[in-house]
Amino acid sequence: MRKAGEVLAALLNERFDPAFLQRAESTVGLFSSWAAAAAEADVSSAAAHSRIKELEKGLLLVEAEHPGWVQILQTKQVQLLKAVQRRYPGLGIQGISFCLSREQIFTPEPQIPGQEEEEEEAAATVQEEAVGEIGAADDADYIEARKRLEASIKKRNHLK
Repeated sequence: MRKAGEVLAALLNERFDPAFLQRAESTVGLFSSWAAAAAEADVSSAAAHSRIKELEKGLLLVEAEHPGWVQILQTKQVQLLKAVQRRYPGLGIQGISFCLSREQIFTPEPQIPGQEEEEEEAAATVQEEAVGEIGAADDADYIEARKRLEASIKKRNHLK
C-alpha cells in the first residue's frame, strides 16, 4: 500500500507541469526562509519585524511593522535582493520593495519549559527580601503604605 504523500506527489506530477511545481516549491521556500535571507544581508534583527507579503512579476514585496524597520531594510536593499536571488535564482526576482504592515508581525521567542517557574521563584525571593527590609524601616506610615502597595501588586499579578 502506498503512503498518502506518494499518492499526492504522483497526482500532482500527472496534473501539473514539473516546472510549475518546481516554481511553487521555490516560492514556498522563499516565504519560509525570509529570516535566513535577512541574516545573510546582516539585518537579522529586522527579520522578526518583517515578512514577505507577495511576489509578483519579479518584484518581492516585504512588509514591516514600523517605519523604522522599513528604513533599516531599505538601507540593506541591495544585499537583501542579492541574498534572495542567490537562494532562489529560478524565481526571477528583479527587485525588492518595502511597505508598512497594518498589523504587528513580531512574535516573541517561545518560552523554554520551566523558565516561567524559575522567573516566578526569583521574583518571590526578591519580594521576600523586600518584605524583610520593611521591618527595618522606622516610619510606621511608610511601612503601612508599602504593605498596601505590595498587596495591590500581588492581587494584580494573580489576576493575569
